[in-house]
Amino acid sequence: MDKFLEEINKLSSKVDKSEIYPESNSINPPAIDLLFKFSEKGINELKSNGLGSVKLHRLPFDLVPLFFHFESSGEGFVISTAKKYTFFMQSADKKIFVFGKAKKIGQAVTVNDKMQQLFNIDFAENDGDVTFYDSTNKELKPDEIVLLALNWSLN
Repeated sequence: MDKFLEEINKLSSKVDKSEIYPESNSINPPAIDLLFKFSEKGINELKSNGLGSVKLHRLPFDLVPLFFHFESSGEGFVISTAKKYTFFMQSADKKIFVFGKAKKIGQAVTVNDKMQQLFNIDFAENDGDVTFYDSTNKELKPDEIVLLALNWSLN
């Protein structure tokens, strides 16, 4: 183990200094953070009503561009239910994308198991306040967005 750690230390001394502390760029933006907080409240309520299969997970900032082919400006999150995943991701151009995917359970899949875009949300930030908009520029409340996503996830 000592030899392993010694080699790791040698390796780290040779690494380009721009690689040091890249996580410091991962600041959770207010828009995705607000939706995460509402999701957390909703899922906690569902769990208190006996739905133990509903889970919420943060996505690290470097996973979003890897899987969804756009630059992220922060972390995203995923809601996981017994049958579906719902992904919330914020792009660098002030949009939040919500994707859904049915889980493959066993060999016989009777639903579409491909990733599908559920909806896009535009948002504006003003002094820490976030306002969400749909594609028609109608204002949306964060609880409405999360409720739509949870409804899709559970049905």
